[in-house]
Amino acid sequence: MRYIRGLALALGVLLVSTRIGAQPAQSEDAESEPTLLSIQMTPGVEFPLQGDIRPLFRLAYGTDIIARLPLRSLPAIGPAAGLAYTLAPVRAETSVSTIGVGLGGSAVLDMGRVLVTGTVLGGGYFGFFNQKQNDPEGNPYDDQSGAAGYISAAVDASFFVTPFLSIGLGGLYHNYL
Repeated sequence: MRYIRGLALALGVLLVSTRIGAQPAQSEDAESEPTLLSIQMTPGVEFPLQGDIRPLFRLAYGTDIIARLPLRSLPAIGPAAGLAYTLAPVRAETSVSTIGVGLGGSAVLDMGRVLVTGTVLGGGYFGFFNQKQNDPEGNPYDDQSGAAGYISAAVDASFFVTPFLSIGLGGLYHNYL
């Protein structure tokens, strides 16, 4: 689907993260169990960056969900998986939806109640028009959907309000190849 190729920058306006299996903060002397799984959801606004697609797309909206599993031997790094959804209004009086899925890795800087995370994912996406598009004679176009490669890189900082829930701010770069 040639219309949704391009670059986008997503700015997360709210970041919610939870640590599944995490233990409440303990003293330095106490041995605690490392975090088993971290799940983060970032709703945001996306801005097209590529000059030749800017006239076609307006601001887009979406959300990203990223799951991280730290390695027991190196808890600051580990594998990550992500799911991204974007709804992009276009000038053709319709909108385009994209669903991206990726696998990759993450690095975490844990400073107690503040957590800084970087994640890189690669995979694929599927994009489609939310309404059928017709040519001037009323016949539907052949290509109403398509799939291609997808990469993303994210950086965020969050503050843990409780040992299991945080809020923060993040930035995300998508490239729908």
